[in-house]
Amino acid sequence: MSRLFELANALRQHGAVSLAGALVAICVLVGLATGFWLLFRLAYVVGFAIPLVYLWTHSMLRGLDVEIFRRTQRVSLPQICVNITRQSCDAVDVERQ
Repeated sequence: MSRLFELANALRQHGAVSLAGALVAICVLVGLATGFWLLFRLAYVVGFAIPLVYLWTHSMLRGLDVEIFRRTQRVSLPQICVNITRQSCDAVDVERQ
C-alpha cells in the first residue's frame, strides 16, 4: 500500500510527464481498438518527445547558476530584489550573448 502512495506522490510531482505518458497509453489503446494509424504515430511522437525534452532541459539547466541578493534573508512582505545574477556555461546561451 505504501508503494501505491509513493507512485501517486511521484505522479503528482511530475504532472506533465504523467499526462504525456497517459496520452501515449490512451493513443495506443484507442489505436488498437480502432486500427487508426494516426493514433499510433501520435503515440510514437509523444513517446519519443518525453525523453528528448528531459535531456534537453537537463543539459540547459546543468550550467545555470542563479544568485539572488536581498536586503534581508527572511522576508514577511514582498520585497524588491536588489540584484539578480544569471550565469550560464551552455554553448547555446554563449552564442546569444
